[in-house]
Amino acid sequence: MNIEEAWPEGAITDMSETGLLRYVHVADNNRLAPGEGHLDFEKILCSVADAGYRGYLSAEILFKPDFETTAKNTTDELKRIMDWKKI
Repeated sequence: MNIEEAWPEGAITDMSETGLLRYVHVADNNRLAPGEGHLDFEKILCSVADAGYRGYLSAEILFKPDFETTAKNTTDELKRIMDWKKI
């Protein structure tokens, strides 16, 4: 969506209306962990929640500097947003 959609949140809403929203991959615009690029994950995650999606989020990201740090940064950022937004 980062490349093909002008408004990712709208694309998520459109997809939810089809009933075909089945899984969600997350990565920032630079393929790094959420929060390490320019995407607004607060808006994106709120759109996903508003769409009624209650499944898993899978991170499809580059492991920089290493797997453990990347996994921690990803979960910390997503949890921070979901806790703050009460998602």
